[in-house]
Amino acid sequence: GGMPVETDFDSRSSDSLYGGRISQGLGGLYRIGVSYLLEKNDSIEFRKEEGVDLWFRPFAKAELTGTMLYNAITSDNALTSLYLTLGSFGNLTLRTQYMDVSYKDYFTTTTMSAFLLSTPSTTGPLDPNEKLALIGEEASLSFGKTNISVDYKKYDYDIAGSADYYGAKVAYADAQYGSSGLALHRMDGETKDRQYSEYRLYTSRKIQKVDLTADALMVKYDVEINGVKSAYTVALAGGYVLSPKIKVGADIEYAKNPYYDKDVRAFLKLVYNFDFTSAAPAPPARKKGRN
Repeated sequence: GGMPVETDFDSRSSDSLYGGRISQGLGGLYRIGVSYLLEKNDSIEFRKEEGVDLWFRPFAKAELTGTMLYNAITSDNALTSLYLTLGSFGNLTLRTQYMDVSYKDYFTTTTMSAFLLSTPSTTGPLDPNEKLALIGEEASLSFGKTNISVDYKKYDYDIAGSADYYGAKVAYADAQYGSSGLALHRMDGETKDRQYSEYRLYTSRKIQKVDLTADALMVKYDVEINGVKSAYTVALAGGYVLSPKIKVGADIEYAKNPYYDKDVRAFLKLVYNFDFTSAAPAPPARKKGRN
C-alpha cells in the first residue's frame, strides 16, 4: 500500500495504491494465488485489477504456469498467459506458450508513452480495439554450458492481421564467469511494422567483485517506418560488490526507432541483502516426577 510514484501527469493529490495476494498450495505439486490491486487518482478509481496465478507440476517432467488478469473497471478480461514446459528428455526441453491480450483492458492505465492507447484526444501508438492471440513453441538442446534453441510464434491480431515469428538462439552460461548469446529472428506479418529481421547479441562477465553486461538489439524493417529502416537498442550495465550484503550498480540504455529519434535512459541502484532469522523453538517443559 502507499501512494503511486508517477508524478508527470498530475499533482498526485488524494491518490492511493493498495493490494495484496493470497495463495494456497501443496509442496511440489501446485500453488494457486488470488490477487487484487486498486489505484485511485484524485480519489477516483484509476486502476482496479483482479488476478489469478497458477503453478502446477503433476509429474517431474511437466510444469504449467499461468496468469489471468481481469480489469474490474472495464469489466473484461485483460490478459491470459499460459506456459507448459516438458522435459528435459535427455538434453531436450519443450516449451509451449499461449497468450491472449485485450489492448483496451490491459493497457488502459499505463503511464509509459510506448503503451498509450489512441483516443479522440491523443495519438497513442496502440489501437484500443486491437486484440492479440498468440501460440508458440520452443525446442532447446543443452550441451553442458551451451544451449541451442529454435522457436516459432503465431500472432493473430484482430486488426493488424496475422504474423509469423521464428528464429534460433545460441547461449553459453557459466555460473562463475558469466554468459553470452546470439539470437536471429524473422517477423513476417501483414502490416509493414511487422515485417522485419531481428538480431540480438549480449554478453556478461564477472571479474572478482565486478560484473559487466552489454546487450545490443537491431531490427531491420523491410519498408521504412517514419523514415527509419533500422532500429536499435544498446544497453550497458555494471555492478560492484561492496560487501557480502551491499552491491551498487548502474545501467544506461540508448535506443533509436521509428517513433523516437533517440531515447536515453539511466538507472542507479543500491542493493542491500537483509538477514532474516527465526528463534529456535523452546524445548518442551520437563515433567516433574519421581526418579
